[in-house]
Amino acid sequence: MRSRTEGMWWGPAIEAPDPAALARFYSELVGWPIVHEEPGTTVLATARDGSVNVVFQQADGYLSPVWPPEEGQQRPMMHFDFQVGDLDSAVEEAVSLGATLSTHQPQENVRVLVDPAGRGRLAFSYVDELPASTWPSSDIPQQLHLDLYVPTVDELIA
Repeated sequence: MRSRTEGMWWGPAIEAPDPAALARFYSELVGWPIVHEEPGTTVLATARDGSVNVVFQQADGYLSPVWPPEEGQQRPMMHFDFQVGDLDSAVEEAVSLGATLSTHQPQENVRVLVDPAGRGRLAFSYVDELPASTWPSSDIPQQLHLDLYVPTVDELIA
């Protein structure tokens, strides 16, 4: 994006009942620093001056998604995938930080956990080789959107 300048946020926004607490959980889990806090919003980045951010925003009336999905219940809309070298120790670390191991485990080499806000899944996988991306596909629907904040729409399309 040509209109993007240093310091602008770039990344997904995640709703939570307590954004600061959930941001601290993910900060500890992935080792990214908290780079901005204000009432109702906390931001993680790859580094203090990092260009990739994850924004945690206040969500009043938040409904935790249900995993595995159930008819008529809030579905998980996104999840984080982490490839790890030791599945058991990664799960142990996440649980020690406040995650919960899901009772439903879909694959032998994957462990699904729920973050402290119950907001969805953390999928830890141990694989020898990463599979090629298969999206877009009607079998694999898009479940995450990207919000871009730009000074003006004209600069964005110029």
